[in-house]
Amino acid sequence: MAENYDTVIDKVDKYYYLIVTTKKAVLLSSSDSLSEAKKLAIEKLEPNIDKFIGKKLLLLKLVNTYDKYKKDKSGLGLIAGPICFEILGGSIDNKKKITSQKETGNNKYYLSKKYIKQNINNISKDVKKISKKYIYNLFNQSIMKINIM
Repeated sequence: MAENYDTVIDKVDKYYYLIVTTKKAVLLSSSDSLSEAKKLAIEKLEPNIDKFIGKKLLLLKLVNTYDKYKKDKSGLGLIAGPICFEILGGSIDNKKKITSQKETGNNKYYLSKKYIKQNINNISKDVKKISKKYIYNLFNQSIMKINIM
């Protein structure tokens, strides 16, 4: 596989909105455009949006980290893979507005080269798996720990 991870990322959506409940995470929308993902999430919630105002959302953003990954000579392995899901929090502010902000602590989940090679066609399906790990604290929150799939 060529080491152009932009090509891999181009095959899947870059932004994923999920609503978080006590039992699960439900995928609301995904898109290559953040504004489109927000719009689709609001449209999906629209019939009952009043119930969801103030509820917590997760935004997973797919990022190409290959350049940082190959330059990481620190020996600490702080960049653990060529592609990463960055997790941001958010909320539904009103019937037309979703706000997103960076989550505190460790909010990155890296995909290893091996994982990408074996699952190149299923990367977008891992969004729910990653968000569940994050929600249920199966995600290592320590800043010095790396989460790798």
